[in-house]
Amino acid sequence: MILLGIVLDTLHDKTTLEYARAVNLYGLLCIDTNRATEAVEHLQQGLQIREKLLGPEHPRVAVSFSNLGMCYTEIGPPMLDEAMKSLEKSLTIRLKSDPGMVGNTYSNMSSLYLRMRQPNQAEATLAKCPSLKDMNDDSFLRTDNPRFSRLQSPSHCIGPRD
Repeated sequence: MILLGIVLDTLHDKTTLEYARAVNLYGLLCIDTNRATEAVEHLQQGLQIREKLLGPEHPRVAVSFSNLGMCYTEIGPPMLDEAMKSLEKSLTIRLKSDPGMVGNTYSNMSSLYLRMRQPNQAEATLAKCPSLKDMNDDSFLRTDNPRFSRLQSPSHCIGPRD
């Protein structure tokens, strides 16, 4: 995180796609380190640069909207409406220009619905992920995707078991 902060400081032109990528990564690291409120500014900055340079319908703009939606979801109740707006924008763009990535947005929307205490809607949304189309409960639980639950034998567990 410190190293990325140094990189941001050394990039003199704060209007380039490289800067947008770096500031977006910094925002994601803030989310991962439980500093979602701090992440908003960075993710919004990256989004603004991408929209200006690439246009509002570009797949990279959809990435920025999806990341903002995930960030707002992490912040919680005061930002859940903003999370939905961002994720809906991401989905609209991805359905037009990058359909291979719609699963990412559906997954983030599913997390939002869980945060909103709507588990049925979360499950229905997650089921829209193309990569989960042919999955049943057993194969879903056994997937290697780290975002999904996984059944593990005790030999795979790290640390004490409850």
